[in-house]
Amino acid sequence: MKNVANVNQLRRVTLLLMIAVVLPSVCLLWFMTEAIKNERLAVRQKLIDVCHRNIESFQAGINGTLAEHDKKPNRPFHLVDQPDIAGWVNAIKNDAEGLAIYDAAGKQIYPFLPSDFVADFDQEFQKIFETEQNGDYQLALEGYKKFFEENQDSDLLFESLMGKIRCFDKLMAKHRKFVTEYKNDHQSREKLAAEHKRPDDKELGFVWEILYADKLKIRDKLTPEQIAMIRVKRIEWYDDNMKYGFAASDMFVNLRHWYYPGKDYPPQTIIWALEKIIAIAEKHNGKYLPEGIEIAQKRVTEEKVTLQAATYINENLSIGDIPANKYIAIKTTPALYLTKYIYKDKTIILARTWDSLLSIIESALQKTPVDGIGIKLYDNLENLVLGPAQTNNAPFLTAKLSDLFPGWKLQFYFQDNNIFDQAAGRQTTIYTWTALLVVLLILTTGGFATQTITRQIKLNRLKNDFIATVTHELKTPLASMRVLVDTLLNGSYNDGQQAKEYLELISKENLRLSRLIDNFLTFSRMERNKQAFDIVKTTPAEIASTAADAVHTKFNNDNCKFTLTVDNNLPSVLADKDAMVTVLVNLLDNAYKYSNDDKQISLKVYAEDDSVCFTVTDNGIGMTPRQTKKVFDRFYQADSSLSRQTEGTGLGLSIVKFILDAHKAQVNVESKQTQGSTFTVKLTAVD
Repeated sequence: MKNVANVNQLRRVTLLLMIAVVLPSVCLLWFMTEAIKNERLAVRQKLIDVCHRNIESFQAGINGTLAEHDKKPNRPFHLVDQPDIAGWVNAIKNDAEGLAIYDAAGKQIYPFLPSDFVADFDQEFQKIFETEQNGDYQLALEGYKKFFEENQDSDLLFESLMGKIRCFDKLMAKHRKFVTEYKNDHQSREKLAAEHKRPDDKELGFVWEILYADKLKIRDKLTPEQIAMIRVKRIEWYDDNMKYGFAASDMFVNLRHWYYPGKDYPPQTIIWALEKIIAIAEKHNGKYLPEGIEIAQKRVTEEKVTLQAATYINENLSIGDIPANKYIAIKTTPALYLTKYIYKDKTIILARTWDSLLSIIESALQKTPVDGIGIKLYDNLENLVLGPAQTNNAPFLTAKLSDLFPGWKLQFYFQDNNIFDQAAGRQTTIYTWTALLVVLLILTTGGFATQTITRQIKLNRLKNDFIATVTHELKTPLASMRVLVDTLLNGSYNDGQQAKEYLELISKENLRLSRLIDNFLTFSRMERNKQAFDIVKTTPAEIASTAADAVHTKFNNDNCKFTLTVDNNLPSVLADKDAMVTVLVNLLDNAYKYSNDDKQISLKVYAEDDSVCFTVTDNGIGMTPRQTKKVFDRFYQADSSLSRQTEGTGLGLSIVKFILDAHKAQVNVESKQTQGSTFTVKLTAVD
């Protein structure tokens, strides 16, 4: 019951210590975790604040850049008052690709619309046309030439020009085929030459006169589309007929300049004509005309943007839907970006591709607010125009781009998911190490406290056990001696022999009592470190014989067989003789105590290597491996069931260990349950 109470007491104390240690540790870790979270939030907020400050300057920079870009003379809107708008288109567009101009009523002024002029063939012209269709190209050529010269004011003027051009082409093709087929047949070639005559190259001159000679004024009677067709045809002719040596400089002019005063080409016409001319230039003269081709290609792109923007506005918007001096995207493919300006009674709309717009604001966009932070830019149609399309990082901040870009938004995201950990890493490390050290200190302190309290509880238990054991061990011989003394005093004995036996019993109990008291005194000196040993050169045989004599009387009975074996010529040892006798007596007494009937106990002394060994062997109850490890502990008794049946306090083997430690000697135990035990003491031999 007492052991159960001690165990319960130890459990209660341990539970209280665990609460006292674990609860503060958990609280501390919780506080530290919250502190780390707050540090991350603080770092996040700092980064967001920095981004906000940079966004404001970022927006101001864009506004300033665009304001500087659009002010005069960069944008000479006054040129739209000039009658020849096409001559000033590039100046008004500046760095924009497309341009659309509307009057006060919303009517499209630029780009110029295609003409819808259609002429009906009269009877004379129809006859010439049928001649061409019948394959008589020479006769048709002469008919078209005559009609052209005699009908300068006819609506069929252009058709007669194109008829001349077609017939000339057919005759040239027929002549080339003839030359190729009869290249090596000179007789047939001479015979058929009249039928396949090459047309006169001077016929090409009328094209130049139409395009460039002012005296005829024929050009004013043709639509821009018709003039464009003639210009392209002239270039194709000169490309096919190198007799006149079509110069690169002439081609360069046709690639670069595509307008005539008073003749306003629609975008569709410019695109068609320039693509034709570019194909010819690249085929023959491309290597000499890189600049001209590049300019022409740029013009084609601009005209396509102009046409695309104007078409979308006319079909999907009204001029009032477009905000003034703002940048908006429209749903074209690819997306175009419009800006509207008002000049007097005219509305001017510039159209840009994203590359063109980016070139204006690129310097501002490249200013990332903070290293490690990425930017995504969306236009007013939610098109991603800047930044990676795929990213696993969600935006942490969204802001408008600028007042000049309604509906546009900037999204900021962290390029590295661990940026908070990196930014808050140092402070987090400090918090973490502080928490770990404090928790470790609490655990260590709790561990020491638990160990100390546990030791104190065990010590109290040992003291209680010791007091109980001492009381029991002292009470037993005293009670026996008192009974025997009272018997002798009362004369309750038969004869002198019985009285002698009583006196011998009293002497035996007195000796037992003296031995108990000696053990207690030795233990007390051990506790106070007051035990002094007189270590001198001693003979092992003398130590063994003295110990055997001390137990001779106790071991001299019918149920105990004791043998002493001492080898000859043993070396001496350095030891306190009396202390070593105490060691052996305690070992022998322990062997006697824990052996059943028919005890067989032996003491052997022999030399082994550089040591002298004292071995005590018994055939007693033996011990488990766990018991052999604790057998030298104070107050420990291997068999608690016998602790009250056999004499002893559990101090004998602890005294043995104390004495041997003082002699720097070793003691080993070998034991098996029910098979006895062997204790071996090794002392260093000396010469």
